[in-house]
Amino acid sequence: MSLKIALTTLGCKVNQFETAAMREQLLKRGFTAVAFKQAADVYIINTCTVTSKGDMQSRQLIRQAIRRNKAAYIVVTGCYAQTNYRQIQQIQGVDLILGNAEKANIEHYLTDLEKNSPAKTFVGTSVCNRQQSQIGAFLDHTRAFVKIQDGCNQACSYCIVPHARGKSRSQPPELVKEQVKRLIGSGYKEIVFSGINIGVYGQDLSPEISLAGLLRELIQLDGLGRIRLSSIEPTEFSSELIEVLQSDKICPHLHIPLQSAHEEQLKSMNRHYSAAQYQKLVEKLIDNIPHLALGTDVMVGFPGETADIFQHNYRIIEQFPLTYMHVFRYSPRPQTKAADFTDQINDTLKKERSRILRNLSQQKSLQYQQRYLGEVRPGLILNKSDAKTGWLSGLTDNYLKVSVPADKQLTGKIVALHISGIENNRLLGKLVV
Repeated sequence: MSLKIALTTLGCKVNQFETAAMREQLLKRGFTAVAFKQAADVYIINTCTVTSKGDMQSRQLIRQAIRRNKAAYIVVTGCYAQTNYRQIQQIQGVDLILGNAEKANIEHYLTDLEKNSPAKTFVGTSVCNRQQSQIGAFLDHTRAFVKIQDGCNQACSYCIVPHARGKSRSQPPELVKEQVKRLIGSGYKEIVFSGINIGVYGQDLSPEISLAGLLRELIQLDGLGRIRLSSIEPTEFSSELIEVLQSDKICPHLHIPLQSAHEEQLKSMNRHYSAAQYQKLVEKLIDNIPHLALGTDVMVGFPGETADIFQHNYRIIEQFPLTYMHVFRYSPRPQTKAADFTDQINDTLKKERSRILRNLSQQKSLQYQQRYLGEVRPGLILNKSDAKTGWLSGLTDNYLKVSVPADKQLTGKIVALHISGIENNRLLGKLVV
């Protein structure tokens, strides 16, 4: 009888890809995968540490697994394990802690499943692991993620990611192409390119290649449905990349972090652009890419954020043609410069400012949705149902979620969706036959 493994993931799409790679590696070794909420012999928690909330949620999931089966073998990996393994060692019941490099070879650490106290810990100082496992499927996902790059050289003053992920390094283009072909062969119609800083893809390779160059090659592949890109920094858009993004094989959806629209704060964050440069870029992208959905990250409560600075940010951001915003409350991270800044903001102010910007985000999302009432867009039918209607969800190329009365046999297929209405901030639609 094969042993049951249950995996769960916190954080970014890079982590989701790596969890899928671990799952596939262990299935080949004879394990059987079950849902994380079910009883299992081995629980694997792939953690996040971008914010203190991520740390807390990681600890919660670890303790949930321990309570679910006290005899189970508990494995903790990911960014929280990489940067804070000593905290995890204090949790009674954890058996194995793996750093980000070590999780790529997780099968080698699961040959002996004897309970350990204290936990065995394998966290290297180097997190560089250029080549990764090739995967063919994502459990419970109708979209596939491909990690094309890892690590970051940016050194933003608030960010712990370089400590957790190391320097930027790219997957060789031939391996990316092989991975994409494999996923096309598995039937995936949407492939999401993920990484920590994908805009610098290929700059560390020899011969050097750019993200634009990689995309030019991949959009020629037979059977490719569409590619969606994850976050790209505002300083990384070349004319060549903007040209390639106009291909109908690439989703008209970009996520470009802003963080702040205040010049002094951007300097304190070690962000190398101005609000004016950001606005100029956005205008150029919208002029060149029809139907572009534009998302961003905005941070509130960064040290030194006075009421005047917050109001300045609000006024500028209100003018940007954004589709949605991910609003983050600043969280001091160990080993980062901003954690030592003296003018920290209290949590009450952070929560209130976050609420105000989230309301603005909802307004912008509604405005964008209203633009497409009566329109027809290509949508990928997801394997998720709308809780209120029971209908399936479709995700359009320009990142609109539309509830449609579709047959489950259409799951994973791209179909034409007529967007017919809005109800309680939800788009409703129907299939165009």
